[in-house]
Amino acid sequence: MCVRPQIDLLKRHNDQKKARLASLRAQIEDWKSKARDLQAELDELRTRYHDLTVEHKEVGEKLKESRSDRLRCLSENDRLRKKIHDLEERFPLPPPAFLLFFFTYTCIPDQYWRPQR
Repeated sequence: MCVRPQIDLLKRHNDQKKARLASLRAQIEDWKSKARDLQAELDELRTRYHDLTVEHKEVGEKLKESRSDRLRCLSENDRLRKKIHDLEERFPLPPPAFLLFFFTYTCIPDQYWRPQR
């Protein structure tokens, strides 16, 4: 008759172990679910990283083009300024007093600048 308590004890241990196994299986499924979610996030991040590297390359090329365009425009601006300076030296502008006199007597009708009698 002393076998019966041992059997009961083994049944209790067996039930405890079954409960523990069920708990561990539930935890494993939970971890698998978390791992799938993390893998999906990782894939999304990899895609975003790839897109950002492509965009970075495109922006870098645009920046390089913009810098070369800027340098070209600056050199053209310098060339045109020099050309204007050379033209101003060849054909100097008349003094401002002459311009005022010229404008007054050529552009304004007589009725506005001649005194009324």
